[in-house]
Amino acid sequence: MSELVKTETMDVEAVWDKDSYNKIRKMFAPQLTNQEFGMFVGLGKSLGANPFLREIWAVKYGNSEAQIFLGRDFYRRKAQEQPAYKGHQVDAIYSNDTFKMAGGKPDHSYSLTDRGNIVGAYAVVYRADNEPFFLTVKFDEYNTGKALWKQKPETMIKKVAEAQALRGAFQGVFAGTYDQSEEWVDKEVEENPSQYAPLPEEVEPLRKRYPFDKTLKSPKDSHKPYLNDGSEELTKVEQDIADGILDPRYIRYFYTVTNSVWNYLVEIPERIAEAENEDQKVL
Repeated sequence: MSELVKTETMDVEAVWDKDSYNKIRKMFAPQLTNQEFGMFVGLGKSLGANPFLREIWAVKYGNSEAQIFLGRDFYRRKAQEQPAYKGHQVDAIYSNDTFKMAGGKPDHSYSLTDRGNIVGAYAVVYRADNEPFFLTVKFDEYNTGKALWKQKPETMIKKVAEAQALRGAFQGVFAGTYDQSEEWVDKEVEENPSQYAPLPEEVEPLRKRYPFDKTLKSPKDSHKPYLNDGSEELTKVEQDIADGILDPRYIRYFYTVTNSVWNYLVEIPERIAEAENEDQKVL
């Protein structure tokens, strides 16, 4: 049984204070409508999910409805706060594994080599006041073959099983929520996404916004547009960082930049925060 490290309880009201709304919207929900942002804030406050820790975020493709997701670490933390929680375990199941349930506990054995193909994953949540909650999920029901599902298939299917098991074991806490790994239909970001370099999950929605060499299998600076003081894209990038659309840490996925430009761009959020503090002092 895996014992997870407990985290400190956060001050939910402080995280979702009215003074933080604009910052939260710019950083985590810039494309949401007012109604969608209201739902995002309401869910975050009611669950005690901290957007600054990536426990809750929103994804919106074009004019489609926004999707709100919770992170795996949030499911873990919130489960650990429940008095009945007594740990949980999760693992992937491969075609050559030996797997069965015995007395509410998994009997799972395998070697680290020649495990065959991934067929699914299981998770068991142990409660002090009830029987263990157990479920399995099938790999082919969730695998999109793209992005992290292509790069880290075992990690992704385990996330699905873990989120569903924790949600099932504590329905009163997690009802109506989803982890992003549970998206059945992955949104097409381009006609042939397999040609693209792998990007972090949170960067995927920005694929169309910035120049990118679509023939590469991995990022290479020499093939990316050069972003410097004379670049036409610089003003756009500056504004996107200021508006919270682009996290400056991800600039190098799209552009080659000099150290001076890099330092200038990554300091934009800090300069904005300092300016806001000065304005508040004046008021």
